[in-house]
Amino acid sequence: MIFMCQNNQYGEHTAIARSMRVATVAERAAAYGIPAMRLDGNDAVAMWAGVGVAVNRARTGGGPTLIDALTYRFHGHILGEDLAYQPADERDAAKAADPVPAYRARLIGEFGVNAIELADIDRRVAAEVEEAFTLALAGPEPDISSLHTDVVAEVAL
Repeated sequence: MIFMCQNNQYGEHTAIARSMRVATVAERAAAYGIPAMRLDGNDAVAMWAGVGVAVNRARTGGGPTLIDALTYRFHGHILGEDLAYQPADERDAAKAADPVPAYRARLIGEFGVNAIELADIDRRVAAEVEEAFTLALAGPEPDISSLHTDVVAEVAL
């Protein structure tokens, strides 16, 4: 089993540094005897390598792994939130290090991927998303009888 913490550094409206006694989420795994690793969640190659180690451990009977994937959340937990709890300089630095353009540049510069090919992939994916969105909007509303389909447990109120 792999426990993946997409660590955006905030729990709702509070910086995790203000709500944890340990410095990292990865440190919490030790209390359960679980190996852990802290990864740059914005680095696709680092994530691929780290997850590969965890998958190999799980598949070979080595037990679970906690991955603390450090990233940043650019939007709030609720629509229209002003993000006043995030320091502006912190948010600006995170936006400047946005992993999507950084990885795109890495694909081109380090892995020799053609920018035209990436633009074509962007167009195809945008078209697929638009098609799926249009299909979903055109489809019927789910029947109320499906409300409890695939519910793992019922909670008595």
